[in-house]
Amino acid sequence: MSFFYKPIDIDNLEYIRKELYESYPSYETGTKLFYPKEKLAYFLKVPAAVELFQCFKISKFLIPELGCSFVRINSKSKIPLHTDTKFRYSFNIPLVDCSGSILNFYSTEVPGTISKTPNGVSYTSYDTNNCNLELSTAITCPFVMDTKMIHGVTNDSAQDSILLLIRLSHAIDEVIEEYF
Repeated sequence: MSFFYKPIDIDNLEYIRKELYESYPSYETGTKLFYPKEKLAYFLKVPAAVELFQCFKISKFLIPELGCSFVRINSKSKIPLHTDTKFRYSFNIPLVDCSGSILNFYSTEVPGTISKTPNGVSYTSYDTNNCNLELSTAITCPFVMDTKMIHGVTNDSAQDSILLLIRLSHAIDEVIEEYF
């Protein structure tokens, strides 16, 4: 693998954003990761999502139980430094203008601490004081990232950020560059 962050062009991005944003449950507020009850089936009911999966030929790499989710980062809040434990690659699509949200990647020699989200998804958390910043980028376009690289998001804007996260199975790990 030669990348841990890679911007991705999508031809019909505005259509996909609009359709997926309209499918976002309005009752979901607060900075958090949100998995619809129907899991992947929820997204397979959204024509724009199906079109996206087919366009990038990634349907066979989707994970039925926790493969797709929304993440909302409230205005003036952040997602602390962490690595994901179940997935290596995530294809992320901002559904609204997220340019005020900054995605930061770090490295460290200090081991992290295993934690769980309120819905039971495990991750490894890290102390910023023990980490070195490697890359900082505004979330302005869709991107693929290696979730094993320490990362976190800060939203300093006056607007909430909402993204679709498409987690890809380990079957794509060795061939990721063929798809993105």
